[in-house]
Amino acid sequence: MYHSAQAIFYHYYSTDQDPRHQICDPKWCKYLQDSDTYDHDQHSIPRACMDIIKLAFDELCSKEALKEVVRGGSQNPNETFHGILWILVPKYRYASGLMIDIGVGLAAILYNDGYKKLRDLFQRLFNSCGYYTNHGIIALDTSKEHDRQMFFSRKRTRKVNEQQRNQIFLNNDDNSSDGEDDESDGYLYSIMSSDEDAYEPGGDDLD
Repeated sequence: MYHSAQAIFYHYYSTDQDPRHQICDPKWCKYLQDSDTYDHDQHSIPRACMDIIKLAFDELCSKEALKEVVRGGSQNPNETFHGILWILVPKYRYASGLMIDIGVGLAAILYNDGYKKLRDLFQRLFNSCGYYTNHGIIALDTSKEHDRQMFFSRKRTRKVNEQQRNQIFLNNDDNSSDGEDDESDGYLYSIMSSDEDAYEPGGDDLD
């Protein structure tokens, strides 16, 4: 994935005088398919522009950052908040500045405190929160918390499975002592029982 991302950058960085297609995939790179007739001027981006975006590109396409998107995750820690905002104020529909301000405020409340905080808002605006509204808010928060716990459980299970596969590979490569095995088992158990490292970019966007 890392090399594919770098290939995209250098594909558009290339010129007729200085082609940079060494790591391109022939399946999509027209230059590798027919270098004699390929015209870079029609598809390349000026190098001055590419040099400006190179720093941001390298940050987004670093090996560490790309690990976050291997299983459909996200590199953007604000994506969950944005997802809530776009539900309230869809990007495809015109909205006034007032509606956007209201949407941002509501999205911040839901993102930080969940649906339960809406009861305080309704109480201040309308001096009451209806019976069915209150039960609906409780049901929404309960459902969201259940989905959140299921997500974390799947994530911990995935980590344990990966650690077990790595351990099997190491055991096949090197005969470890019983003490090392016990230490490894203890490490696996600590991963299973720990709630740390619960965050994953975009991971709370479960609705």
